[in-house]
Amino acid sequence: QQTDLDVPVRHGAWYHYTRTVEGQQYPIRARRRADAALAYDDKAAEEVLLDLNEMAKGKAFISAGDMKVSDDGRALLYTIDDTGFRLYKLYRKDLASGRVEGPLAERVTGVEWAADHRTVIYSTEHAVTKRSDTLWRLAPGGQPEKLYEEIDELFRLGLSRTKDRRYLLLTLQSTDTWEVRLLYAQRPTGALQ
Repeated sequence: QQTDLDVPVRHGAWYHYTRTVEGQQYPIRARRRADAALAYDDKAAEEVLLDLNEMAKGKAFISAGDMKVSDDGRALLYTIDDTGFRLYKLYRKDLASGRVEGPLAERVTGVEWAADHRTVIYSTEHAVTKRSDTLWRLAPGGQPEKLYEEIDELFRLGLSRTKDRRYLLLTLQSTDTWEVRLLYAQRPTGALQ
Protein backbone atom coordinates (compact mmCIF):
# COMPACT_ATOMS: atom_id res chain seq x y z
CA GLN A 1 0.00 0.00 0.00
CA GLN A 2 1.79 3.12 -1.20
CA THR A 3 -0.32 5.71 0.63
CA ASP A 4 0.00 4.71 4.26
CA LEU A 5 0.38 6.02 7.81
CA ASP A 6 2.25 4.29 10.61
CA VAL A 7 0.88 4.22 14.15
CA PRO A 8 1.11 7.72 15.71
CA VAL A 9 3.15 7.79 18.93
CA ARG A 10 2.62 10.49 21.57
CA HIS A 11 5.56 12.59 22.72
CA GLY A 12 4.31 15.22 25.18
CA ALA A 13 1.47 17.19 23.60
CA TRP A 14 2.10 15.84 20.09
CA TYR A 15 1.54 12.63 18.15
CA HIS A 16 4.41 11.85 15.78
CA TYR A 17 4.12 9.60 12.75
CA THR A 18 5.54 8.79 9.33
CA ARG A 19 3.36 8.66 6.25
CA THR A 20 3.90 7.79 2.61
CA VAL A 21 2.11 9.07 -0.48
CA GLU A 22 1.54 7.12 -3.67
CA GLY A 23 3.98 8.14 -6.38
CA GLN A 24 6.47 9.70 -3.95
CA GLN A 25 9.71 7.88 -3.22
CA TYR A 26 10.39 9.00 0.35
CA PRO A 27 8.42 9.15 3.60
CA ILE A 28 7.08 12.32 5.24
CA ARG A 29 7.62 12.74 8.98
CA ALA A 30 4.92 14.78 10.67
CA ARG A 31 3.00 15.42 13.87
CA ARG A 32 -0.43 16.51 15.11
CA ARG A 33 -1.26 18.14 18.44
CA ALA A 34 -3.08 15.86 20.88
CA ASP A 35 -6.58 16.80 22.04
CA ALA A 36 -7.39 18.02 25.58
CA ALA A 37 -7.47 14.41 26.88
CA LEU A 38 -4.10 13.71 25.16
CA ALA A 39 -5.77 11.40 22.63
CA TYR A 40 -4.87 11.32 18.94
CA ASP A 41 -6.93 13.82 16.96
CA ASP A 42 -6.88 13.13 13.21
CA LYS A 43 -8.71 16.44 12.64
CA ALA A 44 -5.87 18.48 14.18
CA ALA A 45 -3.68 20.34 11.72
CA GLU A 46 -0.72 18.36 10.47
CA GLU A 47 2.74 19.87 10.93
CA VAL A 48 5.33 18.40 8.56
CA LEU A 49 8.66 18.01 10.32
CA LEU A 50 10.63 16.57 7.39
CA ASP A 51 9.47 15.93 3.85
CA LEU A 52 12.25 13.86 2.34
CA ASN A 53 10.66 14.18 -1.11
CA GLU A 54 11.26 17.94 -1.02
CA MET A 55 14.73 17.51 0.48
CA ALA A 56 15.67 14.99 -2.24
CA LYS A 57 15.11 17.40 -5.12
CA GLY A 58 18.35 17.76 -7.08
CA LYS A 59 19.99 14.85 -5.23
CA ALA A 60 20.59 11.29 -6.43
CA PHE A 61 19.96 9.87 -2.94
CA ILE A 62 18.74 10.88 0.52
CA SER A 63 18.21 9.02 3.78
CA ALA A 64 17.09 10.29 7.18
CA GLY A 65 18.78 8.89 10.26
CA ASP A 66 18.12 10.07 13.80
CA MET A 67 15.35 12.60 14.46
CA LYS A 68 14.58 14.17 17.86
CA VAL A 69 12.20 16.99 18.82
CA SER A 70 13.19 19.12 21.81
CA ASP A 71 11.23 18.64 25.05
CA ASP A 72 9.44 21.97 24.52
CA GLY A 73 8.43 20.88 20.98
CA ARG A 74 9.95 23.92 19.30
CA ALA A 75 13.06 22.54 17.60
CA LEU A 76 14.09 19.45 15.69
CA LEU A 77 17.46 17.70 15.43
CA TYR A 78 17.84 15.37 12.48
CA THR A 79 20.56 13.60 10.52
CA ILE A 80 20.66 13.26 6.74
CA ASP A 81 22.85 11.19 4.41
CA ASP A 82 22.86 12.27 0.78
CA THR A 83 25.87 10.18 -0.27
CA GLY A 84 24.56 6.62 0.06
CA PHE A 85 27.50 5.72 2.32
CA ARG A 86 25.71 6.26 5.69
CA LEU A 87 27.62 9.51 6.28
CA TYR A 88 25.02 11.37 8.32
CA LYS A 89 25.22 15.13 8.90
CA LEU A 90 23.46 16.82 11.82
CA TYR A 91 21.00 19.68 11.35
CA ARG A 92 18.80 21.75 13.67
CA LYS A 93 15.41 23.09 12.52
CA ASP A 94 13.32 25.78 14.22
CA LEU A 95 9.80 24.37 13.88
CA ALA A 96 8.04 27.76 14.08
CA SER A 97 10.05 29.50 11.35
CA GLY A 98 11.29 26.48 9.38
CA ARG A 99 14.85 27.86 9.52
CA VAL A 100 17.51 25.12 9.29
CA GLU A 101 21.04 25.38 10.73
CA GLY A 102 23.84 23.10 9.72
CA PRO A 103 25.47 20.89 9.19
CA LEU A 104 26.41 21.14 12.86
CA ALA A 105 28.49 17.93 12.70
CA GLU A 106 29.38 15.11 10.32
CA ARG A 107 29.56 11.32 10.63
CA VAL A 108 26.85 11.49 13.31
CA THR A 109 25.55 8.17 14.66
CA GLY A 110 23.14 9.38 17.36
CA VAL A 111 21.68 12.58 18.80
CA GLU A 112 19.72 13.71 21.86
CA TRP A 113 18.53 16.99 23.34
CA ALA A 114 19.38 18.00 26.90
CA ALA A 115 16.44 19.18 29.02
CA ASP A 116 17.32 22.85 28.44
CA HIS A 117 16.00 22.51 24.84
CA ARG A 118 19.24 24.05 23.56
CA THR A 119 22.20 21.81 24.34
CA VAL A 120 22.82 18.98 21.88
CA ILE A 121 24.56 15.71 22.77
CA TYR A 122 25.64 13.59 19.82
CA SER A 123 27.90 10.70 18.87
CA THR A 124 30.15 10.29 15.85
CA GLU A 125 31.90 7.43 14.10
CA HIS A 126 35.54 6.68 13.34
CA ALA A 127 36.46 7.76 9.79
CA VAL A 128 38.01 4.40 8.83
CA THR A 129 36.21 1.72 10.84
CA LYS A 130 32.79 3.48 10.99
CA ARG A 131 32.63 2.37 14.64
CA SER A 132 30.63 4.79 16.79
CA ASP A 133 33.37 5.96 19.17
CA THR A 134 33.06 9.61 20.32
CA LEU A 135 30.46 11.55 22.35
CA TRP A 136 30.14 15.34 21.98
CA ARG A 137 28.31 18.22 23.65
CA LEU A 138 27.31 21.31 21.65
CA ALA A 139 26.09 24.27 23.70
CA PRO A 140 24.20 27.12 21.98
CA GLY A 141 26.66 29.37 20.17
CA GLY A 142 29.60 27.22 21.26
CA GLN A 143 32.03 24.79 19.73
CA PRO A 144 31.67 20.99 20.02
CA GLU A 145 33.20 19.65 23.23
CA LYS A 146 34.40 16.05 23.40
CA LEU A 147 32.79 14.27 26.38
CA TYR A 148 34.07 10.75 25.81
CA GLU A 149 36.13 8.77 23.30
CA GLU A 150 36.13 4.96 23.26
CA ILE A 151 39.58 3.85 22.13
CA ASP A 152 39.04 0.10 22.59
CA GLU A 153 38.10 -1.15 19.12
CA LEU A 154 36.02 -3.96 20.63
CA PHE A 155 33.49 -1.42 21.95
CA ARG A 156 30.92 0.80 20.24
CA LEU A 157 29.04 3.55 21.94
CA GLY A 158 25.34 4.34 21.81
CA LEU A 159 23.34 7.34 22.94
CA SER A 160 19.80 7.44 24.30
CA ARG A 161 17.60 9.09 26.91
CA THR A 162 15.62 7.45 29.69
CA LYS A 163 11.86 7.14 29.30
CA ASP A 164 11.27 9.68 32.09
CA ARG A 165 13.62 12.07 30.16
CA ARG A 166 15.75 12.68 33.31
CA TYR A 167 19.02 11.16 32.05
CA LEU A 168 21.08 10.89 28.90
CA LEU A 169 22.66 7.46 28.57
CA LEU A 170 26.04 6.66 27.05
CA THR A 171 26.14 2.90 26.44
CA LEU A 172 29.50 1.22 25.77
CA GLN A 173 29.04 -2.28 24.41
CA SER A 174 31.15 -5.13 23.09
CA THR A 175 30.18 -8.72 22.28
CA ASP A 176 29.94 -9.96 25.86
CA THR A 177 30.14 -6.94 28.16
CA TRP A 178 28.72 -3.43 28.46
CA GLU A 179 28.44 -0.44 30.74
CA VAL A 180 26.26 2.66 30.93
CA ARG A 181 27.27 6.19 31.93
CA LEU A 182 24.69 8.82 32.85
CA LEU A 183 24.42 12.56 32.32
CA TYR A 184 21.65 14.39 34.17
CA ALA A 185 19.54 15.99 31.41
CA GLN A 186 18.82 19.10 33.53
CA ARG A 187 22.58 19.72 33.90
CA PRO A 188 24.09 19.06 30.46
CA THR A 189 27.33 20.83 31.44
CA GLY A 190 27.96 18.20 34.13
CA ALA A 191 30.18 15.14 33.94
CA LEU A 192 29.26 11.59 32.97
CA GLN A 193 28.69 9.33 35.98
